[in-house]
Amino acid sequence: MSEPFVSVILPVYNQQAKIGRAVRSILSQTWQDFELIVIDDGSTDGTWKNLLPYGQEPRTRLVKETHRGLTPTLNHGLKLARGELIARQDSDDLSDPTRLERQVAFMDSHPDIGVLGTWARLYKERPDMTEDWDPVISDPEIRSHLFYGENPIVHGSALFRRRCYEECGGYGQEFVYAQDYELWTRFAQRFQFANLPEHLYYHFCGKERVSATFSDEQRQMTKRIKKNHQREMFDLFSKGALNGSSERKFPADAAELLRRLIRDGFRRKEWETVRRLASCAAGADPWGVRARWQFLNASFQGWARPMVKKVLRRTRSFRKPVSDNLARTLD
Repeated sequence: MSEPFVSVILPVYNQQAKIGRAVRSILSQTWQDFELIVIDDGSTDGTWKNLLPYGQEPRTRLVKETHRGLTPTLNHGLKLARGELIARQDSDDLSDPTRLERQVAFMDSHPDIGVLGTWARLYKERPDMTEDWDPVISDPEIRSHLFYGENPIVHGSALFRRRCYEECGGYGQEFVYAQDYELWTRFAQRFQFANLPEHLYYHFCGKERVSATFSDEQRQMTKRIKKNHQREMFDLFSKGALNGSSERKFPADAAELLRRLIRDGFRRKEWETVRRLASCAAGADPWGVRARWQFLNASFQGWARPMVKKVLRRTRSFRKPVSDNLARTLD
């Protein structure tokens, strides 16, 4: 029997009412060359009993463990996965029937991308309470969000190449929360990211979810991961990523990324981070000409430009023709 092209990892704990629909949303995918690995993390309700009928499906592998938590369960799934591409699915969410087909096609046509997410539709406490979650889609934008402590990859929608896991390792065992954010920050050292601008994942936001129940602990862990990631990035910039002398190849245009990080730092008012980033630019440019230009250009993009546009809008009634032309130039 040939190896499946995609391995879908679905960890579950005490989701007897919802696990069936999550499994069915994967089994009904238009892309059929996959295996579904469902790992029951020691559920104490009827989850395992509800899973047993799906064990008759040849593409489904059911695994029952003692309760260890989400992170060890995810890592066990990674070890069991046989596919070239590895996809995630949460036990109380749903995937659009075309999700895997759309993601596989994108990865085939973009071999430089290591991690691919999608936009999501959020379902809150009532079925009629919905909201679209449309994170940024390009690699530089995603990297900037990761750098500043935000996770723009919807974890359950993520699909990544097996070599990402093989080269960077799996989920950090010490991270009980925000383990996906920590994983992406390590992948970012070697691989590029993208988000498909299509709502292919349906995310349910009940109060019982980990991200809602342990929000304070998750925020603290996210701050810790952000601090570690920024330290690694500063170290990488200082070791020659900007001028190409680094021993390790960086998967993005380091100079362009630095400009974006400075610009976004201005917008976020993270002045100390901006200062350190400008110092990195100066270190790669001893005469300081390029560093000063990057700093001034990024500061205009991130601070002065929005302010000028705001002033122009306020004065439009007085000098409309001139203001409109200048505003278009700034756009």
